[in-house]
Amino acid sequence: MSVIIILAGFLLAGSGSWLLRRGASQLRRAGAFDSVFWASMREYPGYRLRALRPAGAIFLGLALLAAGLLTVYLGITDYYTAHLGRAA
Repeated sequence: MSVIIILAGFLLAGSGSWLLRRGASQLRRAGAFDSVFWASMREYPGYRLRALRPAGAIFLGLALLAAGLLTVYLGITDYYTAHLGRAA
């Protein structure tokens, strides 16, 4: 059972890192890491806010990555607890 938990954790962490990379590349493509982007926020607020939509993917990716790493940690501790014969 703990092996399945570890694999699920790796899948969560992998999908979280994929979402992080994809969101960061879309923000980079939109120019969100540029000072000109933020300087023109007052002139074009609607366009600039639409360009910041991939930031949601970054936050979701961070949440999935954290959940995946926590699941891997809990799975590994459960695995070793079961194999060393100690009660959790």
